[in-house]
Amino acid sequence: MADDRVRCKVPKYTKPDVLQVELTFNGQDYTHDNQTYGFFDPYVLDVKPRLISTKGTTKVRLYGFGFVNSTGTDLKTKFGTVYRGDLSCSGNSCTMMATYIDKSTIETPTFSQKEVYHKDNGDNIKLDGMTVEASVYGNMFTENNIEIWYYDEPNYIDLSSSGSPANL
Repeated sequence: MADDRVRCKVPKYTKPDVLQVELTFNGQDYTHDNQTYGFFDPYVLDVKPRLISTKGTTKVRLYGFGFVNSTGTDLKTKFGTVYRGDLSCSGNSCTMMATYIDKSTIETPTFSQKEVYHKDNGDNIKLDGMTVEASVYGNMFTENNIEIWYYDEPNYIDLSSSGSPANL
C-alpha cells in the first residue's frame, strides 16, 4: 500500500520572513510552484518623527522587524494610548492603511488632531501622547507602546526686516 502522506521538511527559522515552500510525496521529488509562506511577528522598535502636525499632514515611519508586504487591507496601523486605551477618530477606530517600505520599515499617514478623541470620556486628545501599533494580518496589532505627540505649529503672521538683525 502506497504512503499517501505529504512529507514536509520545515527548516529551523527564528526570525519573521517570507520563505519558499515546495511539497514532496517521496522525499526526493519536490514541486516547483514558487509558493511562499509568510511567518510574521511584527515588533515596533521606533517611530519617527515623534512630533506630528496637528493638521494630520505628517507621515510617520515605524521601524522594527517582522513587517511583510501584506496583500489587501492587512498592513495597517492603529493609534491608541498607553494608559487610556483606544482612541476614536471621527467616530471610528483610529486605524490607517500602511505602506510597506522594507522588512524593517512601514509608513503611515496620521489623523488631524481635531478628529482624535479619547474613547473613555470623549475629550479631544489635545497634546496627549498616543501610540502607533502595526498589524500585518487581520486585527492583530503590536503592543509596543511607542508614543508620538501632536505639536502646535508656529503661526507666522508677518516678517519685518527692521525686527531682525542685519547681516553685516
